[in-house]
Amino acid sequence: MKVYKLVVMVVDHDAVESVKNELENGRYANRCISPRVMSEESVDIGEWEDDNPLNFHNKQAEEFERLFPELARIRAIEAAALALVTADCITGELFAELEKALGVKP
Repeated sequence: MKVYKLVVMVVDHDAVESVKNELENGRYANRCISPRVMSEESVDIGEWEDDNPLNFHNKQAEEFERLFPELARIRAIEAAALALVTADCITGELFAELEKALGVKP
């Protein structure tokens, strides 16, 4: 058995009262999965227009990171931490990358 952490983007076209509730209380065959939303964050994008970047697969990731910048920051921190633990020594460049990811001013 495995436990997964997923970050899922849901564009709510129908103003569903609670996307969280819909995911958690959906009927899944034999209860093969049992999702629980551990955190929830939303951004109001105004009226839907067909030229919205979320409407295009090749633009969704960039728009998602623009709408939810904390995820990009977490990825940068993870990348910097991985570089630190795999480096033979800490260089000034690596240290600067970590400072940038953490938002620390030199």
